Amino acid sequence: MISLEQTAKSAKLASLHFIYNSTLERHKARCDVALVLRYLQQIQVLGIKVELTDTNAISEPERMNLYSDAITGSVIQKAEIRRVFGSNRYPGTLFGKEVPALLVLEREICTDVYPQRRSLVDGQEQTIESYLENTIKALEFSPSEKYIKNAKDSLDHGLSHAAILYSLLALDGFIWRVLWGKKDSLLIGPDGRRHPFSSIDFVYRYSRKSEADFPYPEQFRSMKERNKGLFRELRDSDGFLLKQAVKEGFVNPHETDRVKKLRIIRNFCAHFNPFEKTLSQYRDAIISLGLDPPTSFSRLDAVAVLIVKHAENLVGSWKSRINID
Repeated sequence: MISLEQTAKSAKLASLHFIYNSTLERHKARCDVALVLRYLQQIQVLGIKVELTDTNAISEPERMNLYSDAITGSVIQKAEIRRVFGSNRYPGTLFGKEVPALLVLEREICTDVYPQRRSLVDGQEQTIESYLENTIKALEFSPSEKYIKNAKDSLDHGLSHAAILYSLLALDGFIWRVLWGKKDSLLIGPDGRRHPFSSIDFVYRYSRKSEADFPYPEQFRSMKERNKGLFRELRDSDGFLLKQAVKEGFVNPHETDRVKKLRIIRNFCAHFNPFEKTLSQYRDAIISLGLDPPTSFSRLDAVAVLIVKHAENLVGSWKSRINID
């Protein structure tokens, strides 16, 4: 059984510490402080501890102690921050003053810091805002029980399509929640080294992206060439994350076929794929899950009831394996 500490709720985001200058004029700040504070409020609601420090209210030694914590996080992540918060000669002079900082802590130890000058993997600058946006998206996927309830409410109101969509949101959201923050993949960077990387981050950053989407296209091109197999997985990002869930042990291998069948039915009912392409797959999926095709076309409500039942059973099984509350 996977412990609660390994889940997305606690593995990466034990707490966040935002360090900023409340008197700094908005146009001079290296980030949108007001937006960051709104994001942090949302994250608090989602169950993550947030601490705020105004550098006007602390001493200079206290500020530099926080910068030392940030250095620890940058070393762990192999990220450059010296020239972000100062210079090679005068490191940390801007930390929390002209340049706000976000520390990601686990068990009171800083394990990551933003902003980072450039990612060693793809050459992208990682900002506080982008990190928090990604975090909120992942955490908001988490309440699978809420999606199951929405699916059942939709059934009660005769909204079969909505019930099917909510059911698959519950499954996909659960997978995103547990994988979020795990370094469960390895990427070979432009430097030729292997970098532990989150599969969720990989899908979010690179799915349906081209060289033109990156500030350093030559580095992206180099990385893509070095990771051909991994980038092929992005052609079916849902399938890739499902495989990662099996590796992590909370989805059993024999359950993957059922999840794929449910996704086929979702795609067909929501017209996510061309009708001709998914029609035969839809028929096969319906039969394998216990309905005859004629009934499935004339009684979408019966299909929806079946999908909700399967989704609820799967969520219950996965939840029991990770001991998640």
